[in-house]
Amino acid sequence: KAAGPDPLSDFLFNVRSGHCEYFSTAMAVLLRTQGIPSRVVNGFLPGEYNEAADAYTVRQSDAHSWVEVFFPETGSWVTFDPTPAAGRLEPHSIGMAAQLGKYVEALQLMWFQYVIGYDKQEQRTLATSLQNQAFRYQSVLGKWLIFLRNIPWYKLVLGLFLTVLILFFGVLILRIKRFGWRGLRLSGVPDDAQHSAVVFYERMITQLAQRGVERSPEQTPMEFAASIGLREALTITSAYNRVRFGAQRLSATEQEQIEQMLKKLENDNERGV
Repeated sequence: KAAGPDPLSDFLFNVRSGHCEYFSTAMAVLLRTQGIPSRVVNGFLPGEYNEAADAYTVRQSDAHSWVEVFFPETGSWVTFDPTPAAGRLEPHSIGMAAQLGKYVEALQLMWFQYVIGYDKQEQRTLATSLQNQAFRYQSVLGKWLIFLRNIPWYKLVLGLFLTVLILFFGVLILRIKRFGWRGLRLSGVPDDAQHSAVVFYERMITQLAQRGVERSPEQTPMEFAASIGLREALTITSAYNRVRFGAQRLSATEQEQIEQMLKKLENDNERGV
């Protein structure tokens, strides 16, 4: 540490080491002895960049001192830093703990900025921003209303009708390209063949259930029919598989035959056979 009656001389010629204020003060004094305007500036180094907060973290350890020299040719103060770079490496934290610390600092910054530091000035700024945004939307809406008001009502209705018509045909064409003409059938209306297949098969399942014969969840329809041993069950199940899964249609003769078998099962149940 520089001392004695002339600390500057002791620092320059004997100690030759110390913190940044020694170096900045020494430079400023030497420049002034030569008639060069200079001044010592105290502040902080940039600190460490925090990616999580998108800001720089400046700590007390980043406090620093440097010199500004006046250049009369340009009328400006130019910064000089006489402190050696040794020992002033750019801070860079690594490791899991350092990364977690950056997220903690980001949360603290948000808390100070949007809770503690949310003063009346920021409230007025936010209100002004919202008011300007609302005014812009109101202006755009007003222009549209003026534009629509100047259009005759029948042209407006005609334009809306043509727009809906174009959209309808566009969707129709896309559906035909994707599914073909058969895809035009409404999804909520079941196909007649499949609907009839489900109906006559469910009628058979209902009649068999009344006899106490029910299909197990692991059995397929054909396995269930084979386990019963009834000719009617095998015939109806075979027709059901062809219509339900084979996309086939029953002929009029087959439909009449299945109807007769179902009535026979119903009559047998009524008689208790």
